[in-house]
Amino acid sequence: MYTKTTKFKSSFLFLTLISLFAILLIRLFWLQLGYFPPLKNNQQYKFILRIKPQRGIIYDRNGKKLAVSLRANSVYALPREIKDKARTAEILSEHLNLSQKNLLRKFSQESFVWLKRKISFAEEKAIKKALLKGVYLLPEEKRFYPQGELAAHLLGFCDIDNKGLEGIELFYNSYLKGWEGWRFSEKDAHHSEIAAFEKKNIPAVNGYNLLLTIDIVIQYIAEKELKKTVEKYRPLSATVIVLNPQSGALLALANYPTYNPNSFSSFSPSFYRNRAITDFFEPGSVFKIITACAALEEKIAKSNDTFYCEKGRYYFKSQVCMIIILTGN
Repeated sequence: MYTKTTKFKSSFLFLTLISLFAILLIRLFWLQLGYFPPLKNNQQYKFILRIKPQRGIIYDRNGKKLAVSLRANSVYALPREIKDKARTAEILSEHLNLSQKNLLRKFSQESFVWLKRKISFAEEKAIKKALLKGVYLLPEEKRFYPQGELAAHLLGFCDIDNKGLEGIELFYNSYLKGWEGWRFSEKDAHHSEIAAFEKKNIPAVNGYNLLLTIDIVIQYIAEKELKKTVEKYRPLSATVIVLNPQSGALLALANYPTYNPNSFSSFSPSFYRNRAITDFFEPGSVFKIITACAALEEKIAKSNDTFYCEKGRYYFKSQVCMIIILTGN
C-alpha cells in the first residue's frame, strides 16, 4: 500500500541521489577545466627529462683519440618506493662500497636521490642482479682518456658531470660540452614515461670534436726521454716542449711530475699544474739575442764589437730541468 510516508522516503532518496550526482558533475567540471591549481600544477604526473649531449672527442694531428666519452650507469633511488630501507642499505653498502648510515640518511628524503654516479661494470651487474625495489640505474656518459697519462697536462680532465676542470677540457669546455635537450611528457604511477602524452621534445646538440697539433708518437717519445732524464738527475720538476720551427705548432708537451686523468682524484692537485705554461724559467743564452739587438738599436754597440768575460765560467746546481726541442717535421 503506497502511503504518504513511503512517498516521502522515495522523494527524499531521489533528491539525495540527484544532489550527489550534481555535486559529482560539478566536481568533474571543476577538475577538467583546470580550475584547481594544486592539481593543475601537480608534479606527480609531469615528466621533464634532461637529454644530455655527447661531449666532443679530442684527437691528435693524425686522428688518434686522446679523450672520448663512454657509457656508464649511475644509481639513484626513490625512497618512497623502498619498503625495507635497512635491508636495502645493507645490500647497496656491500655492492657499491657506501656507508649504510649515509644511505639511510638519503632514504629519509621524499624525492629522487643519487646513490652513486658512474659505477663500474661489476657494480652495475651486482645492482641488476639484486633487483632492489625503489633503486634504479640511469645511463650517463663518463670521460675516458685511452692513452692514460700521455699528454695529461695538455688534456686536463672533467668532473662527475663532464664539465672541464683543467687543461684543454677546461679551455674549450664551451665547445666540447654541447647543448642539453629536453623532453616534456607525463608519467604513470610507476614513474614510467607515457610516450603518448609527450608534449614537447627538444633534441640535444652534441659537442664539437677538437683536432690538436699534438703528435701522439712525438708526445710518447718526449715523455719517455723526460722520464729517463728525471731518473738520472732527480730534479723536483722537469718539462719538455717540442715545436715545429716553421709553423710554431706544438707537437708535444710533457711535465714531471705527472698524473693519470682517468683517476685524477687520487693525485695531489700540485700534480695538475702545467709547469711549461705556469712556471717561470730564466731564458739563459737564448735571451742574448734580445740584449744584442737592443744594444745595436740604441747605438751603444756595433756589429763588429767584441766583449771579453773576465770571470769565465760559473757552475750551479739546478732543481729544475727544462728541454725545448725544435723539429722540422
